[in-house]
Amino acid sequence: RLPKCNVCGETDPDKFSPGRFTECRKCRVGMQVGRYKKYKQELVTYKGGKCEICGYNKCIAALDFHHKNPDEKDPNWKLMRCWTPSRVKKEVDKCQLVCRNCHSEIHYGNNL
Repeated sequence: RLPKCNVCGETDPDKFSPGRFTECRKCRVGMQVGRYKKYKQELVTYKGGKCEICGYNKCIAALDFHHKNPDEKDPNWKLMRCWTPSRVKKEVDKCQLVCRNCHSEIHYGNNL
């Protein structure tokens, strides 16, 4: 079967991942990024939409989820993108939403 991307029409076999012939690598990554941005937006909105310390709310990429108690952090939190929404919300409930500047200050020791 010859590959053809359903998104952009690409047909060069070198631009597809092995065994994946419905989307080229570029389009597949683009779709994943869009899905993750949407999911993060939902979580940011769930936590109030702005930094809990300074109120920053301009760009969700600059907002982080900081665990209030590191001992309660799930050891597999880096796999969160594979979790069910209810499990993610349970983990996010252990966090405060902070901007990158405030998050850096917290970890540097300027506990605000």
